[in-house]
Amino acid sequence: MVRRGSAVALLLLACCSGSSGSGQAPPVPADIDQMQPALATAVDDTGGLWVVAGYTDMSAPPASGMGLSVRSPEGVWSVHAPLEPDGNTFRPDGDAWLAAAQNGKRAYYVSLLEAEEQPATDDDVGDGLALAVVDVASGQPKIEAPKRIDLGDWPGWDEPTVAATRPSGASVDTVLVAGTPIAPDMQDAVAVLVSHDGGTSFHEVPLLRAPGYPGHHSPRDTLVRPVLQQDPRPGQECHAYLAFGVYYPSAFASTAGVQPPACELDAQGCRSIAETQTTDCGETWAAPTFAAIDTGSPQGEDFRGFSYAVAGDGTRLVMFGDEDADDAPILLKRAAAGASFSVVQAGRWDDGPTETLASGPGASGQPVSRWRPTLAAGNRMAAVWVEEATSTHASSLWMRTTATPTSTWAAAQQIDDVGTACDGVTFPSDDYMAAVPEAAFGSPATGFVIAWAPFVPCGSQAPRHVEFQTF
Repeated sequence: MVRRGSAVALLLLACCSGSSGSGQAPPVPADIDQMQPALATAVDDTGGLWVVAGYTDMSAPPASGMGLSVRSPEGVWSVHAPLEPDGNTFRPDGDAWLAAAQNGKRAYYVSLLEAEEQPATDDDVGDGLALAVVDVASGQPKIEAPKRIDLGDWPGWDEPTVAATRPSGASVDTVLVAGTPIAPDMQDAVAVLVSHDGGTSFHEVPLLRAPGYPGHHSPRDTLVRPVLQQDPRPGQECHAYLAFGVYYPSAFASTAGVQPPACELDAQGCRSIAETQTTDCGETWAAPTFAAIDTGSPQGEDFRGFSYAVAGDGTRLVMFGDEDADDAPILLKRAAAGASFSVVQAGRWDDGPTETLASGPGASGQPVSRWRPTLAAGNRMAAVWVEEATSTHASSLWMRTTATPTSTWAAAQQIDDVGTACDGVTFPSDDYMAAVPEAAFGSPATGFVIAWAPFVPCGSQAPRHVEFQTF
């Protein structure tokens, strides 16, 4: 087992001036290898805004760790040693996700963990879940070492996500963590852990299943990529949402009065998106419902990648596309606060109104694939995606923004050349991106912090450094 730092000392590797206007990436040592970033904002006791970035640190492969960078209110970035637990009782293992509560002073950082060494794989899963905390209240980041938070009910976990809130009258945050448990005959559930004491202790609530299948789970359904989002509206502190992908959803074939889509007969099956919500800070969840429907190939979109966000007025947004098809569009759907997403039209599964954020050939006129849709939402919204040339695999990062959740999207702009994606690889190992409004959670923001890891050539061992920019 390779160790790369001390969880007690949390030694600072680099600290140097960033750009308070552009939010550029902090300089890092040449051998630090970063990818798959996540972002959150937090405020100190004087109201100063901090940006906290977590990412997978691959500096000592095949081991991976909880990388951490922090931007101060003055725009100064610091890069910290990968986080490790007290006593080195496990090794953090990537899949970073961060969140902070309304005007929160603590950023909660969840990751997979390995309790024992595993053979290196392209899509590793963890033995459990780890949670670290970055507290900026004092004006200097205080970092609590990661600790194991899963209850040992499952031999494996994948794709954790986290949300935080401060319920009315509470003195500490409520923290929600969700992930997909991995076990024999266990592919069709999302597990949710709840902490009402700021992450000190957790308990598990009943498993969540795919929509429309009562009683025992359906072995055909596979649930993937859960996304937790807190309702940012005042008075809604115990209201949160959870979205997740549903592969081969059995409800499509068994919903009374609704004709199954063509994907029921497709060899690749149906890949769609569902959501559920809680109004009691995670203790109970509504029956999941569909948010976007894969109606079947070739016309239907195969929603392998999606992003989900809640705007400042309570509008929910889901952004998705077909990552396998040339020139496929990036689509977006909205549902107003308290309303359901439209998924049935005239007795057929149908997505109803969608907005097209990008479609057709790329800016050069050549075929492209589009993937890794990423959303950030507050009083304004930002949508980010990767556009990859089919012939050369040269990839660029594109973004569109809105002034309000209901306003028209601005024209797409290319914001970076991100390198060349590996030929034939559906999901490059560094394809995750992050976006967050540049303001405390639930507060108005004029800009967004975007984070991504540029690609390196196939087979290259060159380290990747996460890029940060403010737009």
